[in-house]
Amino acid sequence: MKIVAPFVPANSVRREELWRSLAGVMDTYPVTMICAPAGYGKTSLLAEWIAETGAADKAWVCADGSDNDADRFFAAILGAFRECGLVPAGHALRSLEPPAGVEVTDFVAELADAIETLPGRIHLVLDDAHEIVAPHSRHTIELLIRHQPANLRLVLATRSDPPLPLARLRLQGKLGELRARQLRLSEQEADTMLRDAGVVLDSVQVSRLVEKTGGWAAGLRLAARSLRDTRDRTAFVTEFTGDDRAVADYLVSEVLARLPERTREFLLAVSVCDEVHPALGTALSGCDDAAEILADLEQAGSLVVRTGAGQGWYRLHPLLRSYLQAEVRRRDPRLVAGLHAAAASWLAAEGMLPEALSHATESEAPAAIAGLLGRHGLTLLLGGRNRTVARALRALGRDGRAGNGSLSTLSALAHLEAGELADARADLAAAAPAEDAEGAALRYLIESACALAAGERTGAPPADVRTPGLAAWAQLDRAWRLLGAGRPHEARAEAVLAEELARDYGADYVAMHSLVAQSVAAWLDGEYVAMMWASRESLALARAHGWSASPWLALSRLTQAFGHFVRAEPDEAVTALRGGGPSTAALQPGFRYVIDVIEALCGRDCADPAVVARKLRAARGRLGEARMLPAVAAVAALAEYRCVLRLGLDVVGRELFVWTHAHTGPVAEIYLMKAWQRFAVGDIGGVREALGTAARSKALLPLLTQLEVLLLSAAVALRTDSRTLAIAALGEALRLAEPGRVVRPFAEADRSVRQLLVDQLGGFDRLDGFAHEVSRSLSTADSPDAADILTSRESDVLEWLASPQSLEELAVSLSVSVNTVKTHVRAIYTKLGVSSRRAAVTTARERGLA
Repeated sequence: MKIVAPFVPANSVRREELWRSLAGVMDTYPVTMICAPAGYGKTSLLAEWIAETGAADKAWVCADGSDNDADRFFAAILGAFRECGLVPAGHALRSLEPPAGVEVTDFVAELADAIETLPGRIHLVLDDAHEIVAPHSRHTIELLIRHQPANLRLVLATRSDPPLPLARLRLQGKLGELRARQLRLSEQEADTMLRDAGVVLDSVQVSRLVEKTGGWAAGLRLAARSLRDTRDRTAFVTEFTGDDRAVADYLVSEVLARLPERTREFLLAVSVCDEVHPALGTALSGCDDAAEILADLEQAGSLVVRTGAGQGWYRLHPLLRSYLQAEVRRRDPRLVAGLHAAAASWLAAEGMLPEALSHATESEAPAAIAGLLGRHGLTLLLGGRNRTVARALRALGRDGRAGNGSLSTLSALAHLEAGELADARADLAAAAPAEDAEGAALRYLIESACALAAGERTGAPPADVRTPGLAAWAQLDRAWRLLGAGRPHEARAEAVLAEELARDYGADYVAMHSLVAQSVAAWLDGEYVAMMWASRESLALARAHGWSASPWLALSRLTQAFGHFVRAEPDEAVTALRGGGPSTAALQPGFRYVIDVIEALCGRDCADPAVVARKLRAARGRLGEARMLPAVAAVAALAEYRCVLRLGLDVVGRELFVWTHAHTGPVAEIYLMKAWQRFAVGDIGGVREALGTAARSKALLPLLTQLEVLLLSAAVALRTDSRTLAIAALGEALRLAEPGRVVRPFAEADRSVRQLLVDQLGGFDRLDGFAHEVSRSLSTADSPDAADILTSRESDVLEWLASPQSLEELAVSLSVSVNTVKTHVRAIYTKLGVSSRRAAVTTARERGLA
């Protein structure tokens, strides 16, 4: 028993947010309970609170086994109050004596009356309250809570819920609680604690260590003690477990030594599981009272917590579990395999197939692994459990799969989902021909997916597939084949049906793939709003299920990047491509080529057309003779052709024109390129002829090509003094571009068209908001022609804006009306992308315009 509050430890981490939470709880509730297992920093937190707020109004009792003696317990409480500066000399608390015997009701009443007469609020802290187990001592606390004076705050720090009327206090709104989840150290706090201990780790190492310790302060401190003398800290963090000597000693002395032997044996048996249900605990340990054991362990704060939506499962703390696992292996390695086999059997019977297969893999029982894979492997793969299945297949090895065609086919599918096309095809070659319709359909779908990924032609599709998961995949296969045939609109409809089938079946992994196909189909169909939606949905679904490493998600990142690209958002486009996504190695060469193109056009040096042109040509060179979708070739070719025209690289332009024609045929994009070329040399007749042919030809990129045709038509109209026609073409371009916020074609348009857009601001009716958005994008673009956007009169007004003159004085100086000046000022603001006079002057000076 101690009645003096402890000092704040020298290596304590200051936890501002947690300290504020504690203070808030104590201000709000008469009773505060801080409940967490050993080593979570309960005492340190309270010591810090007392150091911050002062000890005068804090009565501290640190309980131990002796406090189950009535006289000692009562004496400890009174002694703690007498240490408080808030208790005046001669106060009743200083003369009150413990009761003779065990009758405590009158004593608690006198104690409450005495506390009530104090000149302010006082806190009674019972640290290690789990040590108070004697009935009379617990009864004293219960009576004190029942008759608690308004100026008394009772604080209980305990490893487990004490046998007090906690439920009633919660219902009455009198109990505030902090538990282990709130006391866990965050990565930032763990990093601070480690640095204070002389250990500096990088962010990845800190994150991994926090994951392994569950944010348990004691575990982190024990790790820090070993890390100070460790050279290879990455290896230490990777291998750090509860079997570490310091951790093991702590767990044995503070957790396991306090448990009955039967309970320790139970924990050893269930330690093979990440999470354990009472019925599973019975199957593993033979203990019929597993439910009671687990509930008691959680209640006792023995690093066992309830988990799951229904809270019917339990999880052991990571370090406790790893210590127990090591102990089981030390006793008998064969016992571990047997426990995994028992877990696999129980989990499979409960329909928990991924977990069952994982345990079967750990059991190293080939028959059990092969049986589960044969019955459930396809379902698991279509549900996105690729890593679990692949790990089981590796455990079987080629010898274990020999002679089993279905397992070889499953292995092919696992390799396909990992983007390992060569391995997938090797497995298919080793597999015997399928003996049933489902097997034949699965084999075809894998072969078709491999061919499509490699940009090759596929064979004849199977007849109707009846298995739900395969039916959704077959629908998705039709979508990809339609894309390969240049029919994106139909492909998108098929991909939507595939998603619906997959969701009905519960195969979210196939649904994710269907959304990827939708994003690509919408991209090639010019439906950029739908494209961005589908790409976002596929990536969100992947994140929700932990499938973000799927290589096929690279297509969603590509379409998302393209969406940002056409919206003139280069930084966002690069982030989408490089934001820690999956590898692009499994993609068709054509898709990888478009990724190179977007990176070249949106990179840091994209303002230098010579650098961009070299990158684009190099990307085309890497592509070689690889087959690609014509629309993909058109996307890349239009970007490169515009670049080489600006640089006057006629030879490269002619070569690129031939290359594009070879990959696309005589489509609208070919004639658009020809129109650009004729416009560059001033051949207006040639431009009109090429644009007319483009309008009558099939467009591979419907929206982009139509926008480019309209904007070039507007430039031709301006060259021939047909301003009305130019305005009409520009207005139609804005109408088409507005739904998808397609800005980039306007930024690439001829200077005269960009000037027309600015001049006409305010005259586009409902499209005026989008027109202003486009104009702001033009004004902030890094373009050598930025100065030419201002008219000569606007340049004059801009010069005057730098002076202290008012707009009225400026109007007099320029001999125009003040309304005319305001019109010019609004145009300047729009062109420079600013909203104030000062910002206009600053921006103009930065750009060398004033």
